[in-house]
Amino acid sequence: MAGKALEGKVALITGSSRGIGLATAHELARRGARIVLNGRGGERLDNALKSLESQGAEVIAAPADVTDPDACRAMIDKAVDTFGRFDILVNNAGLSMRVLHRTGHRNPERDYFPHRAPPDGLINSNQNASPINKQQIWGGFRWDL
Repeated sequence: MAGKALEGKVALITGSSRGIGLATAHELARRGARIVLNGRGGERLDNALKSLESQGAEVIAAPADVTDPDACRAMIDKAVDTFGRFDILVNNAGLSMRVLHRTGHRNPERDYFPHRAPPDGLINSNQNASPINKQQIWGGFRWDL
């Protein structure tokens, strides 16, 4: 089957304290990747960390709000400082319209977009990850490609 195709790679999954993000973290770990979990912190992130550790995964937690560019930079720096590299970014953080409906939010344009996790989280994570990936791949920054 899958084997350890990702052995030695480092994967950061935003919004990985539960749901699809946590399932993705488990699968990447099963395939040999070292895992950087992300969430805004708290008990869910701690439980996710323990869940992966109990299965023998090499894993750390990097709490951060992905809508904050400085927090994204710190999250990626923690991955590189801990594991010496950074290879895979899974942009999973976001909000579901079901959550907004359950909490009584009725105007998606007004109530959803101020949270900005999907667009800002994607941009902030990618902007901070791209230079590191480029340096690892080409041994330096080559913005002309």
